[in-house]
Amino acid sequence: MQHVSTAAATRPSSAWTGWGQWLALITMTLDHLARYVVPDAWGLGWADSSVGRVAFPLFAAMVAWHGLFNT
Repeated sequence: MQHVSTAAATRPSSAWTGWGQWLALITMTLDHLARYVVPDAWGLGWADSSVGRVAFPLFAAMVAWHGLFNT
């Protein structure tokens, strides 16, 4: 019989972190494209200032999650 440590057994699932990382990467990429690549004449007023604001909380959540459960 194999012994499973209680710390590993009670560790929360991190299945959402992979999706969160991809979502943060995509939103940050869209933010940088809208801000630095797309010309101002396209009129993406709200996109270049708002899309990237989603990315930072996601990145911060990933850092906190890994700091709490993977160290």
